[in-house]
Amino acid sequence: MPRRCLIALVLAILFAGWRAAPALEPQTEQTAYDNLPDPRLVTILKGIASKAGRSDVFPQDGRYVYDLVLKNNLTSGLEIGTANGYAAIWVGMAFGQTRGRLVAIEASKEQGREALARLEQAEQLDHVDLLLDDPFKVIPMLTGPYDFVFLDGKKQDYEKCLTLLLPRVRPGGFIVAHNVADQSRELAGFIRKITGDPQLKTELVTISSAGMSVTQKRAGSRQ
Repeated sequence: MPRRCLIALVLAILFAGWRAAPALEPQTEQTAYDNLPDPRLVTILKGIASKAGRSDVFPQDGRYVYDLVLKNNLTSGLEIGTANGYAAIWVGMAFGQTRGRLVAIEASKEQGREALARLEQAEQLDHVDLLLDDPFKVIPMLTGPYDFVFLDGKKQDYEKCLTLLLPRVRPGGFIVAHNVADQSRELAGFIRKITGDPQLKTELVTISSAGMSVTQKRAGSRQ
């Protein structure tokens, strides 16, 4: 069976019965930068995405989380796996409008230095706190509550991150996980948890080949 068909089959099985979160206007890689408020940041984002070995987060993925933050007026965010800072700039742009703040955690010192340089260039450090450390050392020290979480670190860590983070996500808050389509095998256990937990409702967003799960903690769920 071709790999693409196999991935589609695995996702269909794992996401059977998923429930939709609030819909957003889908963007493509070509339209992702349309109507953003700061042309200078568009230039920076395009520059990062065009580099060799481009950002793992596609422009349309970045625009999706930007729109999600704005649509729901989210103000307290956490990112696990900041890499070169591309997604953090998208989220920082949105939090600049909602008067929110993102805590971004990156375990790699090398990537963290690149992310810091990018965030400084984009003037996002007023909205983003970058921590260079092991997320499993940092998360237990965080109290939250958070209304937005973006997972894009080591895929084998997603399940453990979810367990640690759920009590720190406020009811109604969102957990967005990247690469649930193109790395669905590695994330099978995580996907089962976010689709099988009755306190969560999850949709699969496939506007890029990476795929994202968008999970909302139900209102009335325990903190």
